[in-house]
Amino acid sequence: MYNKRNLLIRPSDDSIKAVKTKLKEIIVKHRGSQAAVLIRNLNPVITGWSNYHRNACSKRTFYKLDRILWRNIWNWARRLHNNLGYRKIVSLLFMRIGNRKWQFFGKFNDGNTILLRMFAAFRIIRHKLIAGAANPFDPAWDRYFFYRKLFKKRSLNFSTLPGGLVRL
Repeated sequence: MYNKRNLLIRPSDDSIKAVKTKLKEIIVKHRGSQAAVLIRNLNPVITGWSNYHRNACSKRTFYKLDRILWRNIWNWARRLHNNLGYRKIVSLLFMRIGNRKWQFFGKFNDGNTILLRMFAAFRIIRHKLIAGAANPFDPAWDRYFFYRKLFKKRSLNFSTLPGGLVRL
C-alpha cells in the first residue's frame, strides 16, 4: 500500500489499550450518575489523547475508539434505563446534530447541554518538512522561517500564501 520510503507512525497498541481501559473505568465509575456528569469526565480524556496522537497516522484508530466508546456508552444507557425500550433511550440521551443521528448529550440541572466529543472529530495535522536547502543562519531564508513559524501557530498551509513570498 505504501512505498518503503514512507514512515507511518501510529498510536501504539499499549496506548490504545490504556485509553480504552481509562474510558471504561470512567463509565463504570459513573454508572448511576447523570449523562452530563459522565460526559464532563470523559471529554478531557478524549481531548487529551486525541491532541497527543493527532500528528500520527491515527484516523482509523480514532474511528475504532469512537465505535468502542459508543458501545460502552450504549451499554451504560441500557443499564441506567433497563426498563425502557431503545427508542425511548435514544430520545432521552441522543440527539441529531447535522448528519450525526447519535450524538450523546447530557443536560445539567441549570439547563445547559453538554455534548460528548468524538475522537474522529479531531483534525489530523501532518508535519511539514523543511525545505532541503533552508538554513536558519542564512539571512536569505529569514522570510521562509518567519512564515513557517507563523503558519505553525495559525496551523495554516503554505499553499494559502500569495505567490512569491516564500521559497519552498
